[in-house]
Amino acid sequence: MLLSKNVKVLFIAFRHSIDDARVFHKEAMSLFNKGFDISLLSRMNNEGEFTSFTGKIYAKSDSKNSFIDFNGIKLWGIKQNHRKFLKSLLRLIFLFKAVKKIAQIKPQIIHVHEFDLALLSSILYKIFYSRSNRIILIHDMHEFPGAESYDNIVKSKINFVAPISKLINFLWCKYSLLFIDHVFTANTIVRGYVLSLNYNISVDVLFNVPKLEYVKRKAISLKKLNVKRKLVICHEGSLGKERGLGQLLEIMSKVKDIAFLKIIGDIYLNEKHFFEKKIEEFNLEGNVIVTGWLKYEKVFEEMENCDIGLVLFLPTKNNRLAGPPNKLFNYMLMKLYIISTDLPETRLVLNNYKTGSIIDISQIDKIVTLIRNLNENPEVMQNSINNASMAISQYLNWSNMEKIMLNRYEEFSKCVD
Repeated sequence: MLLSKNVKVLFIAFRHSIDDARVFHKEAMSLFNKGFDISLLSRMNNEGEFTSFTGKIYAKSDSKNSFIDFNGIKLWGIKQNHRKFLKSLLRLIFLFKAVKKIAQIKPQIIHVHEFDLALLSSILYKIFYSRSNRIILIHDMHEFPGAESYDNIVKSKINFVAPISKLINFLWCKYSLLFIDHVFTANTIVRGYVLSLNYNISVDVLFNVPKLEYVKRKAISLKKLNVKRKLVICHEGSLGKERGLGQLLEIMSKVKDIAFLKIIGDIYLNEKHFFEKKIEEFNLEGNVIVTGWLKYEKVFEEMENCDIGLVLFLPTKNNRLAGPPNKLFNYMLMKLYIISTDLPETRLVLNNYKTGSIIDISQIDKIVTLIRNLNENPEVMQNSINNASMAISQYLNWSNMEKIMLNRYEEFSKCVD
């Protein structure tokens, strides 16, 4: 029996949205449903709004010092100022506010989801406030630590900074583990990296697999696939250039006679102009629909009429070492044929369970040929759909991952009680 009564757990995610599938809908809600006292600390803008990367407002706080209720979770916010000329000073101020806010919440277990300010503020709190009571610190390392900042430096073409950044990230990751009680990862690559830095630390892998409760769609029959209609190609989640936006639109320009694109999510704010320009250039009006932000359960409803799911991440360090992404497993849950770029952890899933095809994002014509072949040979899709359905129902579902997480939390609850 879980010792969850009165155990206060604080999730910290400053760079993820409060509606994040892993952070909120799976981990936080699983613990909440087991009776844990769950809080979530996130960033908000100067108007007190909690927003997505695309500007969608999830919630709004009207209080400086208290929380708001967000589907049963206590949601706390820290206002962030984006003035570039004071960037370093503002980060320091934000860090101070974060530590102060954690002290106000007084968690017994901190479950932190990012390895920069979120982790640093948690460690500082643990150092200065854990003298009388033990505080458990969990790092949920579901992205490769430092990979995103490394990619940003490479993109900026300030190449001499990249090795320095790599060294700093390595040292921070290695020595921060001295303050961490447990690590969750989303793949075996990051698990191996963590153990190489500290072979004594406990690590569990929680794959980004879906909840079975969201599946309502029945297995697609060959008869349905043979109906003469356009294929519905799906991209789930926010979409930008590093996730293959440009290549995707070029592909659609060459299959628009047989296929229709549904983007379940939105385009990054700073790339909407690029998106609109390409839609006009490729004459794709009427062949592409963007749903915008949807509630988590609505995402699966939108997938019900889709045939092919895309994972077109470009080969950046962050993309290559992260994953498998939520969308991969969501496609499998909703019985879509998967076309993905060659990402190590995603390749493992597709190869092990035979649920789709690996492609080279630079070879547009080959991808177009693949889509046309699938349209003409629906039985190929059906075989992959059957494989995906079996894998999800037996192995790759949140019920299995939840057991791993709850077992760890049972141990943690005993420590803080």
